[in-house]
Amino acid sequence: DGANDAPALARANVGTAVEGATDAARGAADIVLTEPGLSTIVHAIRQSRIVFQRMRNYSIYTCAVTIQIVVGFVVMAFAFKFDFPPFMVLVIALLNDGTIMTLSLDRVLPSNQPDHWDLTEICKWPVLI
Repeated sequence: DGANDAPALARANVGTAVEGATDAARGAADIVLTEPGLSTIVHAIRQSRIVFQRMRNYSIYTCAVTIQIVVGFVVMAFAFKFDFPPFMVLVIALLNDGTIMTLSLDRVLPSNQPDHWDLTEICKWPVLI
């Protein structure tokens, strides 16, 4: 009936209310299924894997660009005795952020298996790039 579900949903690690649940159950639940069946859970897992791939790509790209900028500044500063005005560093940082924001619209494929953060991979790819 759903009338007695609210306390149990509030105590659960992840409370799930189904479609047609009472307002009290919906308010106490962490996840509310808005359509009948379990397809919404499958869709949520797929979307979370897409978000994870985007975050992974963002991390790799950010590390790679940071390494490239630092190496470029060091080479230009020591090899060519180039003096960097602070405004130039600011412009490069803003342009870098603009290119990184384009990754938010990147098309990625979700993995078939659950993902995990592999820091060795995230640190290895920027050095190779």
